[in-house]
Amino acid sequence: IVPVLKFIEKHMVPLKASGVVWGCDVQYMLTGQTNQHPRTAIAFTKAERTDYAKYYTEITGDE
Repeated sequence: IVPVLKFIEKHMVPLKASGVVWGCDVQYMLTGQTNQHPRTAIAFTKAERTDYAKYYTEITGDE
C-alpha cells in the first residue's frame, strides 16, 4: 500500500490542490481500513498534512 500512497502524494495531492475534485479523504479511508477511531485522521487533516505513506506507517507500525 505504501507505493500507492506515495503515488497519491506525488501526483494526486498537487491536482487536488489545484482544484480538481478527486475521491475520498485518504486519511479517513486508512483509519477505516485499519479499524481505528478517526482521531488521528482528524489531527492529520487539521495539520494540513499530505504525507500519507508516513501517516500509514504511524498508524500501523508497518514500514
